[in-house]
Amino acid sequence: FERIWNRPTVYVKQLSKFALVATPDFSLYSDYPVAMQIWNHYRKQWLGTYWQTYGISVIPTVSWSNKNSFLWCFDGVPKDSPVILSTVGLGNDREAWKAFHEGWNAMKRCCHPSEVLIYKGKKQKKIICLI
Repeated sequence: FERIWNRPTVYVKQLSKFALVATPDFSLYSDYPVAMQIWNHYRKQWLGTYWQTYGISVIPTVSWSNKNSFLWCFDGVPKDSPVILSTVGLGNDREAWKAFHEGWNAMKRCCHPSEVLIYKGKKQKKIICLI
């Protein structure tokens, strides 16, 4: 993602070939400083907006780190629209899944997504989510 961020114009032509693209999922690890988390959220949102100015259809990737991130991590995500989120890295960690579900509920309350597309880790056999 860093090369897309550093040279966004270079990738517009390639991305415009697709019917739909997702915003990059820059990491919001809870052990990152809050400023870095907000910076990564900003970069994701900026790239999505930039691509849209070139006529590219974009679905926002939604992510969060902990309850404190709920104050800003949904900023710029359109309401009543599709979103994409990831369960990569959650594995079988109960605490990670608990935090995921807290974020899931906060995302639903804030964004009211019309659809949620989920990409999962290779070791995850299935994911059951209801809106």
